[in-house]
Amino acid sequence: EKTVLTIGRLGYQKNPMMFLDLVECICAQRSDINFIMQGGGYLGHLENKVGQRIQRSMILQTHCQLLPWWEHGSVRNLYEQCSVFVLTSLFEGMPNTILEAMMYGIPVVATDVDGSRDLIVHGVTGFLVSTAATDEMARYVLGLLDDREMWMKMSKAARLRIRQHFLATVNIRRLERIYDEDQITNNVPSISKDIHQEELVSDTGFHNIFYGKQ
Repeated sequence: EKTVLTIGRLGYQKNPMMFLDLVECICAQRSDINFIMQGGGYLGHLENKVGQRIQRSMILQTHCQLLPWWEHGSVRNLYEQCSVFVLTSLFEGMPNTILEAMMYGIPVVATDVDGSRDLIVHGVTGFLVSTAATDEMARYVLGLLDDREMWMKMSKAARLRIRQHFLATVNIRRLERIYDEDQITNNVPSISKDIHQEELVSDTGFHNIFYGKQ
């Protein structure tokens, strides 16, 4: 079963109405895709409007599931069942949800805003669209769902990008190399001596290394 997931509080920044627009756009064409919007109950000021809109639309009632905000361990189940991750934000910092989705090997379709564009390589690990381009976002989502070969390539590329650029262990080592190059290593205690033996993250337990925890 094909599932499209978004995670985020139901507020202005995350632009949840665009996700609902996406659901209606896609489900007007086909009915074999489920959509999950996770983030209810997190003090999002648009939560009531999102709920009301879902209740007014038979398409949204049928195909879009609105879930409450859960602890991180439970969210893992959502990543494991989804095929494409979507983020419709109007602006971002460094969105953890994109990092997490890519680490699970899930291609991401997101709005082309700061933070998201720093993580996604357009056409390689996912796709970027403007904040008003619902139809274009729908085309990319459907393309990923229907083209297994493209999905596999992007899945592998997304996971590799996280491993090479965003793991805590990798960036600690990069910082230490900078200290070495500046010849000040002797004056700075090692910040990674306890984790140099760690291998790059495993598929089932990446959270500890990803977040720099033992």
